[in-house]
Amino acid sequence: MNKWITRCVTAFCYLLMVDIAVASWVKLSEEQLLEFPIIIYGEYMGTSLIKAGKYSPLTNLGVISTSFVLKGAKNQRLHFIKSHDLNTPISSDMLFFEPGQKGIWFLQPVKNSQGLYQINHPSQYQYITEKNNELERWKNLLK
Repeated sequence: MNKWITRCVTAFCYLLMVDIAVASWVKLSEEQLLEFPIIIYGEYMGTSLIKAGKYSPLTNLGVISTSFVLKGAKNQRLHFIKSHDLNTPISSDMLFFEPGQKGIWFLQPVKNSQGLYQINHPSQYQYITEKNNELERWKNLLK
């Protein structure tokens, strides 16, 4: 009986100390997506490990080759996406992209960074081909 109580107390304490991260993937509305400062059509090229300085940790950056800009700076050909930390375990709130994915990307700048963006929600990427009516609809919404 004493072992059972000890195990229950230990399990309860463990549950109190565990960091619980649950992603909420409720689809963003068009109005919410239109509020993003950078909206581009492009192809995900892959990820690269970058070390910014001698003592800085490795950073995992995704790269999007921009075909055209729907909203934001028109002269930027590449957009760099901050990816998850390589030293953290994979969790349900992490997003992963495959090289070759084309579509519309709704990008949010990373605070205190220049030229670095983040994607925190699956709605921020939408698979759309260049010859799709949906792409024309987004272009018209952003005029």
